[in-house]
Amino acid sequence: MLSFTNPRQIFGIDLRSLALFRVAIAAILIIDLLVRLSDLSTHYTDWGVLPRDVVIENTISSWSFSLHLMNGSFTGQVLLFSTQLVFAFLLLVGYRTRVAAVVSWVLLVSLQSRNPMVLSGADDVLRMTMFWAMFLPIGARFSVDRALSTNVETSPDTHISVGAVALLAQVSLIYLFAFLFKIHPVWIGEYSALYYMFSIDLFANEFAQFLLGFPTLLKFMTAASILFELAGAILVWSPVFTTQARLLTILAITSMHIGIASTMGLGIFPFISIAAILVFLPGATWDWLFERLRTSSRAGVRIYFDSGCDFCRKAIGLLCTFALIPGTRTIPADEDPKILGILQTENSWVAVDHNEAIHLRFKALVYVIRQSPIFFPVGWLLSIPPAPAIGDKLYRAVASRRTGLSGFFKVLPWRTFSVSIPPWQQFLAGLFLVYVITYNISLYDRFNWKITENTGWVTEVQDFAAIGLYQNWKLFAPYPMKDDGWYVIPGKLADGQIVDLWRKGSSVNWDKPSQVRHDYKNNRWVKYMRNIWMAKNSHYRVYFGRYLCRDWNSGHDGLEELRTFSIVYMLEKTLPDY
Repeated sequence: MLSFTNPRQIFGIDLRSLALFRVAIAAILIIDLLVRLSDLSTHYTDWGVLPRDVVIENTISSWSFSLHLMNGSFTGQVLLFSTQLVFAFLLLVGYRTRVAAVVSWVLLVSLQSRNPMVLSGADDVLRMTMFWAMFLPIGARFSVDRALSTNVETSPDTHISVGAVALLAQVSLIYLFAFLFKIHPVWIGEYSALYYMFSIDLFANEFAQFLLGFPTLLKFMTAASILFELAGAILVWSPVFTTQARLLTILAITSMHIGIASTMGLGIFPFISIAAILVFLPGATWDWLFERLRTSSRAGVRIYFDSGCDFCRKAIGLLCTFALIPGTRTIPADEDPKILGILQTENSWVAVDHNEAIHLRFKALVYVIRQSPIFFPVGWLLSIPPAPAIGDKLYRAVASRRTGLSGFFKVLPWRTFSVSIPPWQQFLAGLFLVYVITYNISLYDRFNWKITENTGWVTEVQDFAAIGLYQNWKLFAPYPMKDDGWYVIPGKLADGQIVDLWRKGSSVNWDKPSQVRHDYKNNRWVKYMRNIWMAKNSHYRVYFGRYLCRDWNSGHDGLEELRTFSIVYMLEKTLPDY
């Protein structure tokens, strides 16, 4: 007889999975910001391709907001980017996590509103998953907040709240509507979608081009990807064998996105998608993992510290939280007279291993780090000369200044931490969840009952999405684009010379490049250049042209000054049947 899973396990999220999700999205956010920084002047200042007045006139709705539109200078954008990076790092390590999550989300919406011409589906996934993270205790595990908590955690590892249900539902909505929008013969029937996708030179790499030689394999992969998306929408909610169903789905979805990353240049999309599906990781997986990691040497570690030293207590707490297995024993030295005597004599913390051997000073640090399931390679490196001698000198210097360091560490105060979410926040999350579900349904044009036509209020509700809840999961749907091409931008200089502005002044060559995607600095440029090619965005081309003039003439004058140019898109269509 089948046994049904406890609803708490179905509708809740394990706090350890939530912490892994937090670390993943924060790391992706930091990487994305660093990539964007390389085009800061071009994409986010008035000097670039999209001045602020153009954004305000053409793309900003009455519900939109963007702090990045307050200042169009390079310096102003650097300040905003720097602030965003700081809060993204705080989110990564889990310090003042709720505040870091809120500020990071607000600044992300602001940044995305500044230049919508460079956005993709990955930005929707990142923005929406970060939105629901604001309603969850994402700092309850593996965080600075956890390490500096003054209250003993008594809550179970599984957290259930409206915010938890909303985040799980959001991830499922992504795969549900990605599947529904793909109900087309190219995806279901012909199974030729990956042929078209791997023929898009803007994205496909050499491996994708190699796979074009295996039509049968591509048909199988197309069918598998559709099946995996459906599993991501439905199978994760299975009321029986829930752990097995979720692990199978996570494996399938992760494999699919690893396949996407290995064949196509889609920026952060495969990585943020993997991060999102991790919220379904069952608690049983963590229990199994930690049980395997709990070897005798790791479980036998005891760390003694000076209980009167605030710096020592915080350092030990951070070390155990981020480096060691849960349950590692940390003991005030005054509870053991023998250890207390060693600590006072040697002016050192004391680490005792599973064989009762005592380790002091830097050697103790090396030993403890070597017991870490994550950072053990660092421990081995620190044991290679001359690292031990240098480390011992540094340790003695730190030990002699513990009082001063305790004062410095007051920037990391002890605080109470609670995993409970206030009722008003849960109520708000519930309203937003209903709205998000309604919004996704309203975008789907294949229902017999179209919400957008039968209820007048939805138009206003869709405008409301501009606060940061807008999303559209037409990911290569209803079918992948069947045309692409490459740019040639011949420009005539004052001396009559013709150069290609798109390729940094090289001679004009109309032939197709061997790798079209290498013409683009990053995926943001791919999206921008693809967008200005589209007829609906033709009014943006003049601003790109003005940018080209400014950019070239800022580094050239006299006879090398640019006089006239043309923007030419060499269109190439992908024909059916390979």
